[in-house]
Amino acid sequence: MIKFFREIILTIFLVGIISCKTNRPDGTLQTETLTQGETEQVDIILKKLYQSFSYGKTEEPNWELMRSVFFEGAQFVSETSAGESPRPQTIEEFISSWQNSIRDSNSPTEKTTEWIIETKTTKIGRLIRVDVVFQASKSNDPSPRKTGLDSLVLANVDGVWKILSFVIHYESKL
Repeated sequence: MIKFFREIILTIFLVGIISCKTNRPDGTLQTETLTQGETEQVDIILKKLYQSFSYGKTEEPNWELMRSVFFEGAQFVSETSAGESPRPQTIEEFISSWQNSIRDSNSPTEKTTEWIIETKTTKIGRLIRVDVVFQASKSNDPSPRKTGLDSLVLANVDGVWKILSFVIHYESKL
């Protein structure tokens, strides 16, 4: 019940931020430049996030590090194949499904590494959208995977930036 109310409050918070933002004379939203401190916080969040997605052979991702960069109830939308509908999950649902796929597998996990190739940020009020072009590799697959694009929305609550939503898609799934 508390989780339900927390999600409602977070939704109202976001709508309030977006609706109260000053617009340009032509009615479009005014984007802002990130401060040095905001840039540093975003960089730390991204470093922790991609570090949590990189793990050694027979290991699992760093679930606690992953949780630390998301708001409770944050939404995660996994990659989809052509013709599939997106299936949003909370971060806990995403972690649980990933844990189950690793733990229910008959083969040990392989060393997995993800790294950022390029980022683009857009700030409106207390929201930051970060588009991340990334590459991933697995130790049992010598050929590099196609690039992926992560689209994250971060919000600032009480001076702390965390991820509200995370959408991922690999070029190879198109």
